[in-house]
Amino acid sequence: MKKILYLFHKIAEVGTLVSLIGMILAVTIQVVTRFLLPSAPSWTEELSRICFIYSVGFGVALAIKGDAFVRLELIKNYLPVNAYVQLNRGIHIIVIVFSLLLLYYSWKFVQLGMIERSPSLKIHMSVVFFSIVIMMFSVALFSFEQLFKSIWQKDKSI
Repeated sequence: MKKILYLFHKIAEVGTLVSLIGMILAVTIQVVTRFLLPSAPSWTEELSRICFIYSVGFGVALAIKGDAFVRLELIKNYLPVNAYVQLNRGIHIIVIVFSLLLLYYSWKFVQLGMIERSPSLKIHMSVVFFSIVIMMFSVALFSFEQLFKSIWQKDKSI
């Protein structure tokens, strides 16, 4: 199981890096061509938008794995440790159920994108919509990992 999670974590890292580099390159091309040509190519704006969407889709996995989402420390200060641990577990369960539900419907959304093409790049919109599938799968997988860690960790303090 650890090898599978490690593989998905590496895929998320590479996907985030590649999409971020793609977005930077597309925006750079757009800015440079605005100064050198009469008009910038229209595909750069669309490509940068798609790369941004994918960087969010892959990056959410890294944020969950790194426990980088915002938490209310005020709640932690007023709850007993055991109650706070149980609250976090409940939150992970709700997030897993919600992301699995959205994963199902995001796949249906991808199928709708098969008949539509993007205006500038002329790619199927299902390629763009697939970023939602990646995001929801990542949220479910890494939230499950965090839930599993909180259940099986020896030290119950947060």
